[in-house]
Amino acid sequence: MVELVDKAFDILEQVAETAPCSLSELSEASGVPLSTAHRIVTALIRRGYLVAERKGRYRLGAVWHIIAENYPLSPLLAEISRRPLADLARVTRAHAHLAVLEGDMVTYLVKQRYGQAEVHSAEQIQLEAYCTAIGKVLLAHLCPHEIEDYLASAPFVRLTPATITDPDQIRTELTLARERGWATEIEETSQGLMCLSAPILDQRGKARAAISVSIVELNPQEHALKERLPFLLETRHRIESKLFPART
Repeated sequence: MVELVDKAFDILEQVAETAPCSLSELSEASGVPLSTAHRIVTALIRRGYLVAERKGRYRLGAVWHIIAENYPLSPLLAEISRRPLADLARVTRAHAHLAVLEGDMVTYLVKQRYGQAEVHSAEQIQLEAYCTAIGKVLLAHLCPHEIEDYLASAPFVRLTPATITDPDQIRTELTLARERGWATEIEETSQGLMCLSAPILDQRGKARAAISVSIVELNPQEHALKERLPFLLETRHRIESKLFPART
């Protein structure tokens, strides 16, 4: 019974990712015979979780969308991340954040403060993505055509002398962030501010959010950020394992 439930979720996830799907595609993706896939799909259609777009092709049904509307991911991300980010702020002696990409902007969902130094972030405010570490790491995990669309929206505003505004340079920054799994920002949005960020990835490697640490110093240096990288990645794993447990 448990295995059958797993297969039903495999089918739902496959439809969510590649719809419209044929029955043979769902059979292959879930590793069950066509007859079993048909029984699962029939049950999911009856409950409103799938709908037949046309004969033999399936999409997510209305019930799935109603549930998604009633239980958006952002509040859950914030709730699950708040305690780990408080621990991260304490151990790194830095402000810790969780944010998501909404359109071309970064929306901050959680901010855990540390010390008296002020940074220009706050919960529920939006900042530009191209010049923030948390924005770079989120942009880096978009599809290539989405990245190019974003870069084509130039010109980008220079907020400080260190702000990177050239689309080619931004593209290089995003490629580096994707390759190494984290991004930095040093005085690109404010003098004395430096940030380090890593993505929160789901089981399929899609960035659902990102976390960061932000430090204000008179003479910001990248090595001070890299010293905090192990703690950032440990917190990332802690959040991911709670939200997106690995399949067994």
